[in-house]
Amino acid sequence: MSEYRTISVALKNKTSLWWQTEKSNGYPVGCGPTAWAIVFGYWKQYKGRNRLLDGITMPHSQTGSTDADLSKHMEEIAKDTETTYGSYGGGYGRTTPSKMLKAKKYIKRRDYSCSIERILGTEFTKFRKVKAWLLKDRPVIILSNDPAQALTTLHYPVIEKAKLVQRKRLGRWRDRSVRYYVNLGNSRRKWIWVREVGPNEHSHTGSFSMFLLNIN
Repeated sequence: MSEYRTISVALKNKTSLWWQTEKSNGYPVGCGPTAWAIVFGYWKQYKGRNRLLDGITMPHSQTGSTDADLSKHMEEIAKDTETTYGSYGGGYGRTTPSKMLKAKKYIKRRDYSCSIERILGTEFTKFRKVKAWLLKDRPVIILSNDPAQALTTLHYPVIEKAKLVQRKRLGRWRDRSVRYYVNLGNSRRKWIWVREVGPNEHSHTGSFSMFLLNIN
């Protein structure tokens, strides 16, 4: 009979259930700036970086999609990350992975030094990086999509928990599946599976870049 084990890791606390605020034209600011705002909120509330999201008292519950307190921060982050609007029709925001790294501008204006690492590679390799970050109580942003809809569903959720399942074979533990519990940035959380060896037993979510932030 096969022997399995699960390696689990999680943040010490939950991230804020915020969603994309609306710009003056009525369209959402974008999932990239929203993900960064959620991450900055965590660093502010639980890691003592109080100058982030100035004017926001944590915990902060959104009053609506036009929340003035959060809107100004999300829109500032959108400018820093060069979020563009209208790429897929309408005025919806799109932030490219390389521009996500420019969120450092926002942090440095608050007089903090920081680093953002973008990681690629296999899902098992990325899991180990994410695991190390969550163990340090640092939320991670993942670039994901619905494989059936390709580029039109690219999204930036925030990872709160991660699990790796391994199977013992010939005396060695071999990686079998990776899943993440994510804050979707639309006031919802859920588990997503990004890798399963063999046929997928769960709905599969595409996984691309990971963004690891550290604020000194």
